[in-house]
Amino acid sequence: MSKTIDFNNSFSPDEFSSLSISCTAANLSIAPSKDDMAHIECKNVPEGSYAEVSGGTLRVKVKEPDILDKIFNSLFSETSCRIFLPGKLSDSFGSEEKVYDDVSVDIGVGNGKITGVSCVSASVRTGAGNCSISEMNVQKQVKLECGVGNASLRSFSAGVLEIRTGTGNVDVDGDVCGLDIRGGVGNICFDGRVDGDIDVKGSVGNITLRLHDRHEGEYKLRTEQGMGRLNVEYV
Repeated sequence: MSKTIDFNNSFSPDEFSSLSISCTAANLSIAPSKDDMAHIECKNVPEGSYAEVSGGTLRVKVKEPDILDKIFNSLFSETSCRIFLPGKLSDSFGSEEKVYDDVSVDIGVGNGKITGVSCVSASVRTGAGNCSISEMNVQKQVKLECGVGNASLRSFSAGVLEIRTGTGNVDVDGDVCGLDIRGGVGNICFDGRVDGDIDVKGSVGNITLRLHDRHEGEYKLRTEQGMGRLNVEYV
């Protein structure tokens, strides 16, 4: 088996404006920091994993373990990556919300939890684990790609939300300006407000849109469904 390591790193938010996180085989959590620093705490991750700031981007890479590591880690130990990000920055004039330019999160085998992140654009991709996102604000576009696991989004707001699913289910409670859904085998439920166009293309799974309508002008609702059902309800 290859060697595993633990490491803790801290960075000033002045060093980076974007995040690129790749967590191949570990449980990942992203939460607000209790101070004005970003903290990365990794436990029992494969040797060669790292956290660094390069080109204005905080990069966290948890490498993929070999097959024996996957077996023994799942039986005897927890492999985890915890990231704490400053949500507000304080100075002599008070505090202001920290808004990151771009946030990219790629989760392979493992569960993910993202809480309290504000950014201009974002992409979240999951593999075989479940993912929960809450209190996240994306000003422009966010793309959510789900593989086998399920995903839930709560207290969520965005410009355009793109959802791409495999076999997992996706449950969204939020407020967006546009919605673009491409369904797979899993079911998708969106419950919230959409201020702009809605584009839905289904496959095997069912898609439910529970729309809290507050449109002031015209908008388009385009649908194309496969074997699954499409349910649209205006609240």
